[in-house]
Amino acid sequence: MRRNIVSLTLILALAAMPSSFAQDLYMKDTPADTGVEPNPDTGPMWVSDDIWVRTSPDAGYQPYPFPEATPPWVPLPHEDPEYRDPKYSVPNYVYVRVHNRGSSPSTGTERLRVYWAKASTGLAWPTQWVDYLANTCGPQKLYGAEITKPRKNAATATAAERDAYRDAILAVGTNPSYVFFGGASYWQKQEEVHKNGPANRHGTAAFLPWHREFVNRYEALLQEASPTVKLLYWDWTTDPRSSTGGFDLDTSTFMGASGAGTGGASIGAPFNPPSGPTLAPPAVTRDLGGNSFAPTPTSASDATVLANGTFPAFHPFIETTPHNSSHVYLGGSTGDMSFIPMAAQDPFFFLLHANVDRLWAQWQRDPSSLPRLDPATTYGSETGNVNITTVMQPWDGTGTAIQPWTAAGGYIVGKLPADPSVVSPPIYDTAPLTIPVLQPNEAVVIQIPWYPPNPADFSCFGGDQGHFCLVARIETSTTPPFGMTTPETADINANTNNNNNVVWKNVTVVDNFPGAGKAASILIRNPFTERVVAGLRFADTRGAGGSFFRVGHVFVELKPELFKRWREGQGYSRGVKVVDERTGRLQLETPDAFLENIRLEPGETFSVDVGFELPRDYPLRRGPFPELDLIQTGAPGKPDAVVGGQRFALDLSKLVLVAAGGPWRYRVGADAGEGWTGLDYDDSSWKLGKAELGFGGKPVTVIDAGPPGRRSITTYFRRAFDVANPSFYRNLLLRLKRADGAVVYLNGKEVHRVNLPAKGVGSNTLATRDVKGLEEEVFFPVQVAPQMLRQGRNVLAAEVHLRSPRSDDLSFDLELSANRASGLPPEVAFASPPAGAMFQTYEAVPVRVEALDPDGRVRSVSLYADGKLVGRREKPPYTFRWTPESNGAHRLRAVAVGDDRQQTTAHLAVSAVASVPPAVTLGRPLADAAFESGEEISVTAQASAHSGAKVVRVEFWIQEADFFMSKKELAASAKQAPYAASIRNLKPGHYMLWAVAVDDRGNTSQSLPVHVMVGREAGH
Repeated sequence: MRRNIVSLTLILALAAMPSSFAQDLYMKDTPADTGVEPNPDTGPMWVSDDIWVRTSPDAGYQPYPFPEATPPWVPLPHEDPEYRDPKYSVPNYVYVRVHNRGSSPSTGTERLRVYWAKASTGLAWPTQWVDYLANTCGPQKLYGAEITKPRKNAATATAAERDAYRDAILAVGTNPSYVFFGGASYWQKQEEVHKNGPANRHGTAAFLPWHREFVNRYEALLQEASPTVKLLYWDWTTDPRSSTGGFDLDTSTFMGASGAGTGGASIGAPFNPPSGPTLAPPAVTRDLGGNSFAPTPTSASDATVLANGTFPAFHPFIETTPHNSSHVYLGGSTGDMSFIPMAAQDPFFFLLHANVDRLWAQWQRDPSSLPRLDPATTYGSETGNVNITTVMQPWDGTGTAIQPWTAAGGYIVGKLPADPSVVSPPIYDTAPLTIPVLQPNEAVVIQIPWYPPNPADFSCFGGDQGHFCLVARIETSTTPPFGMTTPETADINANTNNNNNVVWKNVTVVDNFPGAGKAASILIRNPFTERVVAGLRFADTRGAGGSFFRVGHVFVELKPELFKRWREGQGYSRGVKVVDERTGRLQLETPDAFLENIRLEPGETFSVDVGFELPRDYPLRRGPFPELDLIQTGAPGKPDAVVGGQRFALDLSKLVLVAAGGPWRYRVGADAGEGWTGLDYDDSSWKLGKAELGFGGKPVTVIDAGPPGRRSITTYFRRAFDVANPSFYRNLLLRLKRADGAVVYLNGKEVHRVNLPAKGVGSNTLATRDVKGLEEEVFFPVQVAPQMLRQGRNVLAAEVHLRSPRSDDLSFDLELSANRASGLPPEVAFASPPAGAMFQTYEAVPVRVEALDPDGRVRSVSLYADGKLVGRREKPPYTFRWTPESNGAHRLRAVAVGDDRQQTTAHLAVSAVASVPPAVTLGRPLADAAFESGEEISVTAQASAHSGAKVVRVEFWIQEADFFMSKKELAASAKQAPYAASIRNLKPGHYMLWAVAVDDRGNTSQSLPVHVMVGREAGH
């Protein structure tokens, strides 16, 4: 009996042990947070350093856990998110860092969920963070949503989710509001892209990434019509007429009833009804009765698909076995889904391809295979395959011209299959975002693509319209309270404070002082249904950046009505001085100032301006910068409850008059006319675009300068900006990015000329040299006299000239800043090898780095491989030799140090394998070549083997391009260079043709396929 008592005592004692004796995942609410619950820090909870945003992916990012004390790379700091039209498919990225403070490993099943919400809406959890639709600023818009919201099985989704998905398809297919440049509906465009898009999708290593990009873009289009919609998928191991749980997908209220097994009739309602809006012409047909795949399209279970352990085994299995048979199962012998050119006419296409992508996402998220989440290793031995290293059409603007992915349409984006936005798997109900196993004292950073909402949707919030909040949550259970120590309530501030697996990020960076002052607007709002007594508190963080009150002044303008309410509450405050009774302008005199007793009725909203003013002699500093918190308090019955707030980080390193990446008026070709550089010139008829502007490379705005060989030589740019007090500026720096030559003017006077003759420059004057390499990627500094500025309106103008009408790129961007605290850091980039290059283990790899210091000299360039120093060079050329000693991904890091000891880092991922496959390129025929029936088709290829190997033959393969179940056939082969052969007796039709090189080690590699046409269908 006594033994049992002792045992029970021990059990109770173990249960009472602090969480540090078990696995305990946590994220930091505040910089000093160690995971103690509740957080003893009394400051604001929306300042987590463990959640941050980058507008472009962190080049050094790695998805692997690391010892907390020795991270493998230094993450780039937080940036304010940048809105981009999701149709560009260029997201921002949210990063979340998770720590294990316990003594045991985590399970690897814990789920990470991330949300955004519009600030100043009350932020009640979870109401205003999960599919929160409101019409505060007019038409209903999304004011809060889960970024990690999963895509679901159509058969197990709710009826409301299915209805919303169906209605979104109808909207983008029938509502004239949803059309692309040129007038085609969003829906019709999907078939055009799938039919006329790239040749490097079906039957290649690019099949999965190309179709992921395709369905990701499609989901973004649906969300324009219905912002809470996510893709749904069809589980192809089930009969769609009796799918999971017996649900029928083929009904007139979802995917269309008729045509399911009836011999190719129209699918009918809801997409092709007898009357009313329709997705066609033409009518979509299915033929479930006209195939041999019954009662389900495939016997390949999810487990069978996922058992293919390498990407070269996984992608052909999923494409040829369940994917192709599912297409023909739905289309039979006559239905659209059986034929590549017509398949995307059928809404069922996207249910099928969401399932393809779901299984790839699930394969990638296998907790034992983190390399599958890494762009450097996700494609395995096919990392260097030409289908993976080639930019995806048609979105890059090449191949068959498809609007709006043309210079005229303006949506060109070059994206490789290894782009982080492609490799990062979307979230599915069977592939949630889980945290990898973390050992004690390990951490991991998780990268999540995100499209921030458009601030223009919140114009009624005034200057606060671009202020958003992010919350990340770790769920260790799938049911409430989701593993939280303290059950969550509607108070997001309390949830964050009480639970170490909830963090909140809410930062506004005031990094664009155009002069002595900077104003920002916030909203004071009562989101509750009861009256509240609100307050405003201010907190100077007094961190390493010091106090802003030592370098400037802070003003708050309540506006008359709110000022009156404050006065009615006895004007209770501390550290506040009234400056102007008429406008309600107050000056904060102490870092801990506050205002209280402000009555707010339910739903009332007031705009408050916060101003920061710098004296003429303020100290210039590189950083760190002062920070100031503004906190709104007041909930029903709780006047001290924190409702929300902002943190202002005050960048005193420079005052930006014209920011890089901003809008410019531009004109191509003919001379711009008299006085085009001056203040009074009318440029309203010029086009407007956001920098970087140009063509080639990756400009934000693609300029149509004509076809290669006949490019317009000169493009003209103009930008107006205002200056309140020119005498405030101590120095003025213009930073110019250009290719090839340029002249820049300020208020009609030339301030800089590069790569152009000293005199006589006209619209046809060629640049004196072709700018290449790192030089065309760098902003070069030009000192400008501040006295050239004028009070009020100013104008910058520039003309950029090409070296030749055959030039393959043009670029322009410009920044104008004043009162810079220090010089510019150096620029550094890898010239070779290319990203994703593949080498043999123990092969000596030559590495070349380019570096320059725009306003000084480079002191040194160091190369690191997998964290170990390879070498250091103190003068160019910056060349190194490095030997990979193991198979797998390797990360190279180049660090350039300038003469002022500022440094810049570049990252590059390459891989090593036991045997590198050969390289092969198809020479003839060219893409879209047409031949007569019976005509002999000459085929050629170039092939080479890696060091020590030999190409033994090149095979030429062909496949009919229309039918999903058509067979690949070996049409010809050649054993010696030049690799040439002939193909005869092809029947009329469309074909895909490609070359395969085989070396003497048994390695193979496939070329990019090309499309060819034979006979009448070729137009002969």
